[in-house]
Amino acid sequence: MRTLAILTNGGDTCSLNAVIKSIRDNAIAAGYPRVLGFEDGYRGIMKKSVKLLTWEPIDPEQGGTILRSLRDSPRTDEGKKAVFDTLKDLEVNVLVVIGGDGSLSATRDLYEWPNAKNYNIRILGFPRTIDNDIRTNTFEGNTEVALCPGYPSAALKIARLTKDLRTTAMSTRRIFTIETMGRDAGWLAAASILGGAEFVLIPEVKLEKDALEGLYDRVAKLYATHGHVIMAVSEGLRIEGQQEMDAAFGPRKLGGAGVRVAKMVEQGLKDRGLAVEVRCQHADYIPRMGSPSAYDIKFASVLGEEIFSMLEDGRNGEFPVPIRVSKLDDLNVASISRIPLSRVDQLFFPVRDFYDVSEFNVTDSFIDFLKKFVDPREL
Repeated sequence: MRTLAILTNGGDTCSLNAVIKSIRDNAIAAGYPRVLGFEDGYRGIMKKSVKLLTWEPIDPEQGGTILRSLRDSPRTDEGKKAVFDTLKDLEVNVLVVIGGDGSLSATRDLYEWPNAKNYNIRILGFPRTIDNDIRTNTFEGNTEVALCPGYPSAALKIARLTKDLRTTAMSTRRIFTIETMGRDAGWLAAASILGGAEFVLIPEVKLEKDALEGLYDRVAKLYATHGHVIMAVSEGLRIEGQQEMDAAFGPRKLGGAGVRVAKMVEQGLKDRGLAVEVRCQHADYIPRMGSPSAYDIKFASVLGEEIFSMLEDGRNGEFPVPIRVSKLDDLNVASISRIPLSRVDQLFFPVRDFYDVSEFNVTDSFIDFLKKFVDPREL
């Protein structure tokens, strides 16, 4: 009996159950009557923690993942052998790994492992991330962009948070920074523009001393006019060449950029004769929490249809991607393609086309891009 297995690895997103359901349904339609799900990501393969998904009720509107998702990937030859041995023991013909850039990179290495050809097991990927930093060979006009399941929901939630914070900023006459996830990519922080953020600070644009003075001047002018300001700050922001690290959560955990910017802006305004309280609101896990957006649910479904074609065509070592960014009503399989796992790479925020360095904010072109998959009426 032909068998396909699915796992979700890495950080969670709102859209994962929608993705799992789409892959499962299309696998059955493509002639795989037995669909398995490994629990806890790659670790589930190592521990043979597996469940039958063929008839499992899966609600695409439920956030999180019924398979759970941990950050653990096979990096050594021993680990890769253990993965393939387990897949062989369970008579798995195809493994589909749902993950971000780290998980897909590990999946690429698994697929390219020299001994993999001895097992005759096909490996496919499926992109998902709130950071939106996976290169998907997608274009918005002449600008290379990324769009992955998870980001549309996360962007909507960041925009909502920004909009909601405005009432407190106005009431208290304060300035707020909002620190978002995203590591070295500014896509998530940039989504705050739909919620009305006046400034967006991203890792791709370093804040050196001269730029900081210009930022303080612009914040002071805006505050004098409106009496409140909201600034989105990506956790990976580089301030005078340094990123803030949160040692409490391990050596790679970024954190603290929003607090640092708040303190610096408060002092910068004080030097300009303005005594203003500046506080940081941490977005933390809000972009990962809750139900997915309508766009994300349909996006997962359409990418799943491409998985159907990949199974029918006998494809191996690839993952589905959007060719272009379509509005919800225009989103269909005609706008979807696939690229090799060998091309897995990060795509950072396209500063040249989507960011105005002098304004410390994104451009109208980015807003137009964002509005294709985040409906302002949902805010």
